[in-house]
Amino acid sequence: MTKLDLPNGSLMIPKRQGITPDLLGWSGLVVQDYFNESRSFPKVENDIDLELAVLRPQEGVVNVLTGTSDLTITGGDWVRELGLNPEYRGLEAELLCDLNYGQVSLVPVVRQDLEVVDFTDFLIKSMEEGVYPICGVSEKPFLAAQLIYDHIKENKELREHFGLEEPIIKFPVEVGAYVDNRNKGLVILKSEGRTEDKIVRGEYAGDNVHWGYEVEQSGETIKSHGLKVLETDTEKVTSEAGLYAGPSVAEGTDRRWEAEFIRDLLSGARELGKDLRRDHYVPIGLAVPGERVEDLEEHIISKPGVYRNGITAINPQREKGHVVLAREIRAGKRWEELSGLYRDFGVVGFNYLSNFSRD
Repeated sequence: MTKLDLPNGSLMIPKRQGITPDLLGWSGLVVQDYFNESRSFPKVENDIDLELAVLRPQEGVVNVLTGTSDLTITGGDWVRELGLNPEYRGLEAELLCDLNYGQVSLVPVVRQDLEVVDFTDFLIKSMEEGVYPICGVSEKPFLAAQLIYDHIKENKELREHFGLEEPIIKFPVEVGAYVDNRNKGLVILKSEGRTEDKIVRGEYAGDNVHWGYEVEQSGETIKSHGLKVLETDTEKVTSEAGLYAGPSVAEGTDRRWEAEFIRDLLSGARELGKDLRRDHYVPIGLAVPGERVEDLEEHIISKPGVYRNGITAINPQREKGHVVLAREIRAGKRWEELSGLYRDFGVVGFNYLSNFSRD
């Protein structure tokens, strides 16, 4: 049974560029009860061994890192954030494919009434005014700490004042007490949502708040809270949705095929478009070991309701020791059929072919 964690929040809400439910549908997966709720378990109507759970995107990453789940759809910023967390040091989530939606940037923000022109100016004026410590707040405190540390390294005046110790990362008691006692002049507070309100209010869990590290998509949410983005001397962190795998389906494991067939289904689904019906036929190219070609062709011929026999978009050809076969497959049978092809016939990949009729 393959376990796939799906995100709630922005990656599933269309008005915030979240198209995860649509992507699953375009790929041929029929899912019921995928709601914007954490800890829910949508039902899969396809006849496949796939278990779904809806979680916060960061929880999906934790599950993949720790082996609780096999795969997750999440933002790359959460993978980077948790990769910096000492609690998960040495654990890795493998990016199987970018899904090309949910693009965001992570940016430092302050109140609009502060007369500062960029992040350096903000830090220097805070320093001159005797602000101690300078406290930031973010749902991604390890990335925020890395931002301010890298920024200080690039500026001589800031280096001389703050030194090169990394900032303290503080998890307020209401989240879970944890203080990493490093640079006492710089503190990052771990937030659990509604970060903009904490910056505007200037206080969180008993600490003053001077700036925040926030997700920027259109910029409208930041502006509507009376905040502004500050430019930095470091490269802006950007992120988008991707399919990530854990150690249970890593390269070289017996279950690797589970990750690869789901990767291939999702990575090409968006290009097919939302007007693709389950009874349409879609041409695909299948990469199969040469010694299994005859077995696979017999299988295809035995399923006239799933494949259109005799339809070949390209001639079989050799590629990296495999033969690429092209056939048209019924769109609504892709998940059930392709999982069997990867498992039973050694198919190592497929791609959608262009210039086809959907009749």
